[in-house]
Amino acid sequence: MSHSPALDTLRRELVRKRLPLHYIRRVMREMTDHRDDLIGDQTTIATANREEGEIQLGDPVDLADTIAKEYIVELILPVVTRCSVLGLHLCR
Repeated sequence: MSHSPALDTLRRELVRKRLPLHYIRRVMREMTDHRDDLIGDQTTIATANREEGEIQLGDPVDLADTIAKEYIVELILPVVTRCSVLGLHLCR
């Protein structure tokens, strides 16, 4: 996995938002794969192509905000809702 300033910023933002490390690792694998798909499967990637792939991913801070919101909606809210419906004593 090659590192990039944009992906490093994304990782820092996800940590700052206190998402679980296992979730951050998964997101970073997926984003790196996605970035690599955008820039192609070349053995030597020109800097311009790498930057183009990162631009297509979007602003890392905005991306971190979106990922954090999705984490809450997909993983946290269902648990809270279930606890509210079933009774808090079942979810302790």
